[in-house]
Amino acid sequence: MKKLIVSIVSFSAVLVFASGASAHNQGCGLGDQVFPGADTVLTQLFAITTNGTFANQTFGITSGTSGCVPPRSFVFNDDLTKYVASNMDNIAKDMAQGNGESLDTLAEMMDVPSNNRLMFNTALQSNFSSVFSHEGIEAGELIENIAFVAQNHHVI
Repeated sequence: MKKLIVSIVSFSAVLVFASGASAHNQGCGLGDQVFPGADTVLTQLFAITTNGTFANQTFGITSGTSGCVPPRSFVFNDDLTKYVASNMDNIAKDMAQGNGESLDTLAEMMDVPSNNRLMFNTALQSNFSSVFSHEGIEAGELIENIAFVAQNHHVI
């Protein structure tokens, strides 16, 4: 048991030193909550070990809890990916026009605030060629392109 603890602490130390040992190397999760503001090697080791022991960081990242922020990437939203894959032609048509039911649904699924929907549609219409960047584009890449345009125009 002692060897296991020494191994965990040693491995954690390597992680901390490899990352430069600056404040908050432990990321988010339970370790960050139990050891807030961990800015010494020892407190970061405890925070990292806590995160690893309880395997909570992944849940925190995907749910936005424990001090974690969920990623802004929309590709991992299965419903959105299925919707886009099934409606690419309608999305392209509505995007070229600057409005339509498929764009309304897309905006809703991407959590575009209702007061930004017109700007969302306009931004996509004016950037159509960069959103539909090539023939045979896949749904995941299309969503990333849409998200990139929307974020650059501050609509999401």
